[in-house]
Amino acid sequence: NDQHGSVYVDEVHLASPLVETSMFTTYEDLAQDALEDGVSEIMYAWNVHATDGFAVTPSLNGPRMLTVNVEGLLDVDGGLAVPDVFALHDNYPNPFNPVTNITYDIPEVSDVKIEVFNLAGQRVNTLVNKQHEPGRYRIVWNATNDYGQQLASGMYIYRISAGDFVSVKKLILMK
Repeated sequence: NDQHGSVYVDEVHLASPLVETSMFTTYEDLAQDALEDGVSEIMYAWNVHATDGFAVTPSLNGPRMLTVNVEGLLDVDGGLAVPDVFALHDNYPNPFNPVTNITYDIPEVSDVKIEVFNLAGQRVNTLVNKQHEPGRYRIVWNATNDYGQQLASGMYIYRISAGDFVSVKKLILMK
């Protein structure tokens, strides 16, 4: 009888040489997040890094972005209501690590820009810079700068500009 007791493991890291990697998800899975939150569009941002077990090298052409728009999935009776006013909602979770959600309302066709600033007033990331149709939107931000580098823990400011509307809110990154 070879009993040695129980072994409990909290965390496992597996390092295995990979020639290529892939991540597969369906549009339905991505769209479900938007439908559950009552938004017509979600923007996902992510970075790709390679490691040999000693050094980590980020991709030179990141961060990557994917926009999921579910307006075509909504029916006439159960569709999302168009917002009456511009609004920038509090991010959630806040404080956050590693990602946070920023939701905003656009009541009319507008050029929208959402930027993140450090407390010194320096812009660290432009999350959105494009024209939007009326609707509620959400961007998922992974606390990186414009070059895909991770930001340090601390307080940051995010600002939306859409037409004459400008709103500013605080968010806290805790690592």
